[in-house]
Amino acid sequence: MSTRTIARTTVTVAAALAALLLSACSGAPEPPSAAEAPAAQPRPRLAVAHAGGIAVLEADTLELVKDLPVEGAARVDAAADGRHVFVRGAEGFSLLDTEGPKLSSVVIPAKKAGHVVVHGDLTAVYDDATAATRVLDTKAITRLGDGVRATQLEHQGAAPHHGVSVPLEDGTILTTVGTEQARTGVARFEPHEGHWHSLESNDACPAVHGEGVAAKEVAVFGCEDGVLLHSGDAFVKLPAEAPGGRTSAVFASAVSPIAVGSLTRDPKAKSIMIDALTLIDTAKQSQRTVPLAGTERVTFRGVARGEDGRAYLLSADGGLRELDLGAGTLGSAHPVIAPWEPPTKWEDAYPALIVHGGTAYVTEPASNSVHAIDLATGKQIASAKLSAAPTEFALVAGRD
Repeated sequence: MSTRTIARTTVTVAAALAALLLSACSGAPEPPSAAEAPAAQPRPRLAVAHAGGIAVLEADTLELVKDLPVEGAARVDAAADGRHVFVRGAEGFSLLDTEGPKLSSVVIPAKKAGHVVVHGDLTAVYDDATAATRVLDTKAITRLGDGVRATQLEHQGAAPHHGVSVPLEDGTILTTVGTEQARTGVARFEPHEGHWHSLESNDACPAVHGEGVAAKEVAVFGCEDGVLLHSGDAFVKLPAEAPGGRTSAVFASAVSPIAVGSLTRDPKAKSIMIDALTLIDTAKQSQRTVPLAGTERVTFRGVARGEDGRAYLLSADGGLRELDLGAGTLGSAHPVIAPWEPPTKWEDAYPALIVHGGTAYVTEPASNSVHAIDLATGKQIASAKLSAAPTEFALVAGRD
């Protein structure tokens, strides 16, 4: 059993936010004024990234709360505390308080901010340039400046690569293994008295990319030739149904045993459009391919899971569809935006989908718009026009 040094930091956020996460966060926040003081109950809001800024919108009306200027093309991830959003930038992971709204001066340092994964009460952020993972209590960022104590751990991977870590409820983490030249698999580590114990690992997941956690805490990772499952203390490899079937994104729900994976059946294809999905039954350890014909195709931003575990697609024809996870079929399309053509780069602006409660939120870059759609009827509830085309967005649920 191998070990690695573990770094642990416990700080009082109100007294020393600059010391958050190994005392390496940049900046020291000023105490909020009475006018800026957060509301007692956070409200559901959207943080919509666009060129030069992030627009914060009320989730129910899509009314603009504030458009915050940012440099470059921001990437956003919900922190799952009901209030904050991680903003990935050149210095690392900044925190956007949607109740301000304002960008905190606290930055979780990273040379190349990568994936953010929230599971249970823990959040893991990954630095692609160093293979470092920082794990913190999700609730610790709910009330910045209110005396909350933030405890975090840092795991140092063996070599830099475009990776990801998944925190598990028992305190262990699953983290990808590889180098800048090749990603090969996943390993699980356990924190113990100042170091990490290496537990089980699996190196049969070439080009590992994409992750999700299904019901009963079964973790799913995409591979070049199938998917890799982890449950308890064991890995299980599910080969692709057909040769060359690469799964590069995983959309899972903690209340469903079935994860949805994006499937690339042509390894030479350069388009970002996905022409097939794989339904991964983590209970039966099986897969089923769902072809997407023509304008039914989606991108990784056009697949979303609801809180009830249902799956929805936003296709190239502008239609919103439900994916029947049991039958592996698509429901009728609700036309919600105009048909659109795929961009040449994944970083470009193209339609994205988030589902929350009974509402689907859809971005439409061609019209610089965000729309709220009633899932039951397919009718538009609200719409907002932005100053620029939305690239990606995140939703905070508004609960403590």
